[in-house]
Amino acid sequence: MLTCVNARRATTFYPEPNHFTESKEDSMQVNVGTFDRLARILVGLVLIGLAVTQTLGPWAYIGILPLATGILRFCPLYRFLGLNTCARPAG
Repeated sequence: MLTCVNARRATTFYPEPNHFTESKEDSMQVNVGTFDRLARILVGLVLIGLAVTQTLGPWAYIGILPLATGILRFCPLYRFLGLNTCARPAG
């Protein structure tokens, strides 16, 4: 919120929200659904396991990303693309 004050009156401006100016409350809303979450955690664990056993090499540590997004239930890429795999409330 921006407030401009001049001699006659005070005017308050509310800029439109976008991806660059967002409140902390909106920064990490849940956007990964249950099935998506379980799949991400499983894929992440498998990739990390293959990296630890040196089956796929160090690139398999990329499994940290799907594991983290599955645990946190938030995917920054989904946010950027406007996707949400959470179930919609009935009603």
